[in-house]
Amino acid sequence: MQAAPDFAKLIRLVIERAKAEGIAVTLNTAYRSNAYQQELIDCWNDSTNNFECRKRRGIVHEPSQPGLSYHNWGRAIDFEASPVEKRGRVGEIAQALGLRYGVLFGDPVHIDDGKKFTITEAKDRFVEGALVEI
Repeated sequence: MQAAPDFAKLIRLVIERAKAEGIAVTLNTAYRSNAYQQELIDCWNDSTNNFECRKRRGIVHEPSQPGLSYHNWGRAIDFEASPVEKRGRVGEIAQALGLRYGVLFGDPVHIDDGKKFTITEAKDRFVEGALVEI
């Protein structure tokens, strides 16, 4: 998984601090292309088989439009925590590091840089090819 270098560093700290408390953090997504973001929207809107696509892909919150997601600019992750009831603690750790926890807007598996940057600022700071592994 890749992210903007400064954001990746903070996510590594979140993972490290969670691990010190006995919480395993698994990243599901980080940077997403606009095409992938559109795939998620299409899946969200697909009502076939009682929204089977959402369930299969684990989509719990309506995705943002392409270009309007912090994922598109390398400044967001979706994660799982084990044990799952410690997910909120991971969010607290992220918030203590100046990040925004998605539970504030209905997405309990999301962390982003929305406290530091508007989506426009995140886009303006994005440098193609400068993403790093988390």
